[in-house]
Amino acid sequence: MIILSTLLMPAMIIRFYQGWFQMVYIDVPLFLASTFSISSFYLVSQKELFPRTWYRTFLFLPALMGLGIGLTITNAEPC
Repeated sequence: MIILSTLLMPAMIIRFYQGWFQMVYIDVPLFLASTFSISSFYLVSQKELFPRTWYRTFLFLPALMGLGIGLTITNAEPC
């Protein structure tokens, strides 16, 4: 973690001098790819568990992803 933290500062400096279009051009595809991969993981698992009613999980997907994001904060803090 210490090594990754020290590598974060040069990355922040490089990103500061990039333009708006370059940041969007890089960040939006990464955001969409990560969102799609997690969403497809949840949906495929629900389809395997509940083959007849798996389509109802689309309604719960935003809440599930929000809960997962909130849990990362509590899982990341040291004991």
